[in-house]
Amino acid sequence: MSIENREGPRIVSTLALRVGRAANSTQIAEAIAQIWSDAESALIPIIGREGVAALLRRSLFLSASVHPWFLDLSKNDKKPLDFNALKLLIADRTADEAFAGGTTLFLQFYGLLTNLIGPSLAERILESAWVDSSSGETAQDHSL
Repeated sequence: MSIENREGPRIVSTLALRVGRAANSTQIAEAIAQIWSDAESALIPIIGREGVAALLRRSLFLSASVHPWFLDLSKNDKKPLDFNALKLLIADRTADEAFAGGTTLFLQFYGLLTNLIGPSLAERILESAWVDSSSGETAQDHSL
């Protein structure tokens, strides 16, 4: 089973839970930035800040094949990762584009991370990023 088939519904659920039903692109961008911040906090002790930044840049590059508007950020490998630039880029899209782009970005990131450390460890480490910090709820895939 591919990572997209296994984790896609959960990643979409996580983002949907964080943004709510009638979210605009700014709210979606805020939620995406918060999830990235949570993931970064969980991963820095393991792969370092540079490792997290490298994975995000690679995720941006891979996501740009579907969402070309990510390409400029993926090329910025000399500066530290700028979550505000990512947030502004996403907020500048339509709500549908922002949601689809964020989902693609998370899927790429999760795929790269699982190739690096394995799916079980990746899941345990990223559990905090899947939890809605405002409600404490974990996004679940109820499709099975």
